[in-house]
Amino acid sequence: MVTPAGFHCYRHLYMGVLDPSQGVPYFTAMSYVDDQKILHYDSETRRQEPQHPVAQVSNRPSWDRCTIVSCRVHSFYPRDVAVVWLKNGEAQPQETNRSGVLPSGDGTYQTWATIEIDPSSNHNYTCSVEHKSLGAALRVAWDKGRTERAGRAAEHGAAHNEAAPAQEAVEREAFEAAEKEAVESEASDAMEREALESEALASKALASSRAAEVSPRHVGQLDCEH
Repeated sequence: MVTPAGFHCYRHLYMGVLDPSQGVPYFTAMSYVDDQKILHYDSETRRQEPQHPVAQVSNRPSWDRCTIVSCRVHSFYPRDVAVVWLKNGEAQPQETNRSGVLPSGDGTYQTWATIEIDPSSNHNYTCSVEHKSLGAALRVAWDKGRTERAGRAAEHGAAHNEAAPAQEAVEREAFEAAEKEAVESEASDAMEREALESEALASKALASSRAAEVSPRHVGQLDCEH
């Protein structure tokens, strides 16, 4: 599998147990990207396990000499997630601009949330993520020192004002590419369907195997008749 970041290893594994003990699933499906598990499904729970989100914060100067701080949240499952920017610990839902939630192509999902700030302010900004897999909200603070450096860089003038639209174009292109991938593949849904189909085949094979078993006493009777 090749991504803009380079080459990655994708593995999808199935395991079946012919005569499992109590509490042991007779069918399990797992998927990995490199060494990170992205999917786990078994016949006991009959559902995928939630996957924890990862949040990354970055910034860029905007055309009006403010700073746009972006929070990219990825590698989470299931799809439902809540992302909001906090200002000095207080949620800013009106100021938070959110993108849609898209499949990442590996069975997990991704999304973005941005907020426009004054780089010269003394406020603290934190990206807050709530997801089913988390016991408490995941919070990633924006490095204020980096914000101040970005504000000083924006003051240099036209060169940085021209760079902002270019950066926005790059991010828009990446988002459009992710949308196209989502439409073309819907990889997570396909993997789950495949897991369910494989479970059904394993169950059918197990039933056939048990039905075909013949006790020694019956074998002896058949031999005598012939």
